[in-house]
Amino acid sequence: MAIIDDEDYPLVNQFKWYAKPASRRMDKFYAATNVRDSVTGKLRTLRMHQLLCPNAPEVDLADDDGLNNRRDNLRPISESCQRSPPLSGTASSPG
Repeated sequence: MAIIDDEDYPLVNQFKWYAKPASRRMDKFYAATNVRDSVTGKLRTLRMHQLLCPNAPEVDLADDDGLNNRRDNLRPISESCQRSPPLSGTASSPG
């Protein structure tokens, strides 16, 4: 079940949602729906966080829960940041 803020209910309720497995992690799911592309006319997948942050090229989920779509959990980011490896607790320098 996806979690949203009350104020987003009218927008989110316009669609029928399902849990879509993440492409690289089978233990993670996203709230998703299918919409028709206005340019090509083909069906495409729209994730709930994309609907809620339409002007963001990428959206990071702060708690890494693909079903938690509360506004305080959604962080718009650039595509290059999304692809960066996470920082570890230790730093190393070549040497």
